[in-house]
This record gives sequence, structure tokens and C-alpha cells, in this order.
Amino acid sequence: RYFLYDVSTGSKLVPGFELQDIVYLTGTLSSAALLGAYWTMAGLLTRLFEVNPISGNTRSNDLAANAVNVGMCCPLWIATEHALGFGPVDVGGVTLDASVVN
Repeated sequence: RYFLYDVSTGSKLVPGFELQDIVYLTGTLSSAALLGAYWTMAGLLTRLFEVNPISGNTRSNDLAANAVNVGMCCPLWIATEHALGFGPVDVGGVTLDASVVN
């Protein structure tokens, strides 16, 4: 998400790692950690990580099972980022507040 911001703002006047880069990096890492936690919770709820006793494989390569996982964790992740003010402004769009309230 910050890649689009960096591309749209052009090159830096002074090359190097600045304080704002650290802020962006910690924001990205915390967002990724939150998404990872939600993905794991959704995977545990949908039994995505359980081993099939017949084949001995997990369902982690099953496209439909992963789509269910995405459908469970991503809206919650975006709503959490929006509610806590993480990420770019209006990460959920201008209608997210109205959608959550209604």
C-alpha cells in the first residue's frame, strides 16, 4: 500500500533512510502481523491447516478453502485498520463508516 504512495510522490530530495521511512516500515510490519493473525484465526476456524487422514495433505492448496479464508479475514483486517486509523487515509473508502454503522 505504501508502494503506491512512494511512486506517486516521486523521488526523494535527499537519498537515504529517514525517520518517515521507519514510520512507514513499522506501519507495514504491524499491518502484516495483524493480517497474519487474522489469517491464522480464520484458518483454524475453517480447519484449513488440518491434515486429511486419507491423503495426508492439508487443504492449504485448495483454492476454495483459501477463498473462504480470505473472505473471513480480509474484511475484518480492513475494518480494524480503518477503525484504528492505520494505513493510508480512507483505507476502506469513504463509505466504510456508513457500511459498518448500518
